[in-house]
Amino acid sequence: MTLLRQEGIEHKYPARALGDGIYQIPRHNPGKRMITHLVYKLELPSKDKENEPQESLNIKREGSFIIHIKNPDQHGGSSQFTRFPTHLQSQFGQ
Repeated sequence: MTLLRQEGIEHKYPARALGDGIYQIPRHNPGKRMITHLVYKLELPSKDKENEPQESLNIKREGSFIIHIKNPDQHGGSSQFTRFPTHLQSQFGQ
């Protein structure tokens, strides 16, 4: 429970998992670029149970996403500048 200055008391309920399943982060090299994916498949809740929390957050039962991390020192068309903490920035090299 958190006491707020103007609104009063805010009740915080325990967090719960939206699902449980398996995931994999495969990497492959089509051409000269390394591609990294995040692939997942939910096992819980089961298909026959109500999935309102997943639906409200647009979480599908399975998915595949390409992961892309840009070197912030290489300005390739983006007007936004990204600064990582020093220990991560040093991993990009020069």
